[in-house]
Amino acid sequence: MLFVWLLYYCFSGLVYSEISQNSVNLNTILTPQTIEPKLPPLEIAPADQLTGHTPIYKFTLPARENVQIVFKNETGTKSGSLKHRYAWALVTWALIEGYIKQNTPVFEASSGNTAASLAYMCKLIGVNFTAIVPDTIEDVKTKHITQWGASVIKVPIAERLVRARKFAEDHNGFFMNQFGNSFLAEEFHESGNYQFESTNMFHEMVNQLNDGNLNGEKLLVPKYFVHAAGTVGRYIKKYMINTQVVLADTEFSIYWDYVIHSQFTNVMRKHGINGGTSTGVNFVAALHLAAQDTSKDRFMIATILADSGDNYETSYFNRTWIQENFKDSDSLRSYDCWQEAIENALKFGIDPLSSNECKIRKNSGVKKA
Repeated sequence: MLFVWLLYYCFSGLVYSEISQNSVNLNTILTPQTIEPKLPPLEIAPADQLTGHTPIYKFTLPARENVQIVFKNETGTKSGSLKHRYAWALVTWALIEGYIKQNTPVFEASSGNTAASLAYMCKLIGVNFTAIVPDTIEDVKTKHITQWGASVIKVPIAERLVRARKFAEDHNGFFMNQFGNSFLAEEFHESGNYQFESTNMFHEMVNQLNDGNLNGEKLLVPKYFVHAAGTVGRYIKKYMINTQVVLADTEFSIYWDYVIHSQFTNVMRKHGINGGTSTGVNFVAALHLAAQDTSKDRFMIATILADSGDNYETSYFNRTWIQENFKDSDSLRSYDCWQEAIENALKFGIDPLSSNECKIRKNSGVKKA
């Protein structure tokens, strides 16, 4: 299996704005080809309790009709993010191993999505959950955690893990330790050759792409799988699936994914798809791969809608907030440049990462208090 690291170099602080009236009408460029129906209803573990199957969306690029981009919409899980399956695997492991028993309080250090998903799972099994979160967490993420009856304790970001472990010790509870126990939780396993919901997102997606038939001689699988964080790689390696895993990530800049996503949001929300910050990076990486791969054969690029863009409406997708926190006067020019680059990638198949013109000065950054 091939792991590819895409490192994007951008030093800019950029500002969110709406697509101008003079820009290309992306409704005429990018239209959803199909929205896959959910797999048949489950006979056990009812979908209204555990997770259910999340839908996939398929798009064909106008400039490359042989290239199809598929989004697996993990915002459709019960707790609203990609971390739902991960939390399911962690809690299942902890129950089986006897770490969580009746009335065992559970503690975890998280910046938001994992905590919300663990809160949901703990409520499902009837135990108390407390999230140890950074004191910079957005209010909307805090609400996502507490809506499942969980408690939230805010601490300095560097103290989260130590404090979570100490709270668990002091209250005779269990520290989930998602980073230390992820391999033990074995979220890269799956539900087998059955149409049950799966802890492994890639397994479920392949199931949907093949209409629930995983016994065929030749499975339809993506040529590339793009994501901005670790997932599915061990599953693909385990079954020797002919899919290249591409990690799309940022380097040097905390702004890139936020602003690229804001442009992605303008496009995709017109089609009922509302993804969070990492989704924008995934999208640009997919456009880059489509432009770089000159194959004439039909192929598929798959990626994830990891969480909802609603989580960032009061921060990184809020023009006033960004203007108050970012300082460079060149931001709007750079934003407009990236907007044009993405539109050209959609319309003409041009690589959005092929030019350095959209970068601005290296000393751009966050306003100091």
